[in-house]
Amino acid sequence: KEGVVWCKMKPEYGDYIEDIDLVIIGGYYGEGARSREGVSTFLCAVVEYTVDGETIYHSLAKVGTGYNMAELTELREKLKPAIVPSRGDAPPAFIAHWKPSKKDDKPDVYYDPTASVVLQIKCAELVQSTSFSAGWTCRFPRVSRIRYDKRPNEIMKLGDIVNLGRQ
Repeated sequence: KEGVVWCKMKPEYGDYIEDIDLVIIGGYYGEGARSREGVSTFLCAVVEYTVDGETIYHSLAKVGTGYNMAELTELREKLKPAIVPSRGDAPPAFIAHWKPSKKDDKPDVYYDPTASVVLQIKCAELVQSTSFSAGWTCRFPRVSRIRYDKRPNEIMKLGDIVNLGRQ
């Protein structure tokens, strides 16, 4: 109609994708007030258990919204024991087949997934991506809940994400 301006809106999180549980494997300092105290954006992963009995973590998404300052401060504190010393440019061995495609994709800090924290993530959809080793990523991710009650071995498996993404 004449006089009506149409614009494309970001999809709502409503009923698009069920909440997915991911483990934090990396962190980014970023910029702004939330970053002055430390990491404010997190690299999250799914797990894969190989037939050889190996446990591999696949990067899936970066998330930096959905929590307030008090929750972020507590999360940073809980993650301190999980910090893994940097090995130069190479990511730790527990991150499967992943090499950051851009310089700003490399986390400033890595976390041991077996000692890390689980985040419940809500997203608009899963899309295929070569930027993450899972082969998928979350579109418009946000933290819906920090799951201190869940262990890292209770997160989503790579096969679950692939099936969910193909739906």
